[in-house]
Amino acid sequence: DVIGSFPRSAAEDIEQALTAAGEALPAWRRLSRIRRGEYLDDFAQIVKANKEEFARLIARESGKPINEARADVVEGLHMAQYLFGRARMATGEVIASEIPEKDSYMLRKPKGVVAAITPWNFPFAIPMWLVGSALAEGNTVVFKPAEETPAVAERMVQFFEKAGLPSGVLNLVQGYGEEAGWPLVNHEAIDVVAFTGSYDVGSRIQQACAAK
Repeated sequence: DVIGSFPRSAAEDIEQALTAAGEALPAWRRLSRIRRGEYLDDFAQIVKANKEEFARLIARESGKPINEARADVVEGLHMAQYLFGRARMATGEVIASEIPEKDSYMLRKPKGVVAAITPWNFPFAIPMWLVGSALAEGNTVVFKPAEETPAVAERMVQFFEKAGLPSGVLNLVQGYGEEAGWPLVNHEAIDVVAFTGSYDVGSRIQQACAAK
């Protein structure tokens, strides 16, 4: 049962995605947290309207039973709703200083361009933890899902497009870890790597990031 055909991203695709993410970053990070949250709320409404169809796609592609696929959709939806709520709860701290003439405070700022690399077993919920959180905090994202679940990732990104997310804020690359994942991890344009997957690969990513 052929579900679809998907690109096998190579080095030039990674470069295009990173260029788009870098160009979109200044405007996206200047946008208010509340406005960024509203995009996530719009996205959540689209997921709710397509919940059953989306769950069936997850079941077909990942092999989950349909009840587990529905739970995957609900968990990802809850994450989007949570992030929308957090966007309307401004946080920060003013910290007591040992010097009376000095003010100390904590201010949340975006890190930059995030590489989000996710596994096949929760193909919607886990990407929402990584991608959704990065977007809510004002970062732009290059998203590399597992090669086993490209259709679910593509549908998720289509939902974000339908929600009106500005061009270049979220960029999808498809394919294998060696060809699409590692070039992201090792690229100088990446400021953060958000990864969920095997311990062995995670350890290698930690070492590669620590070296930079």
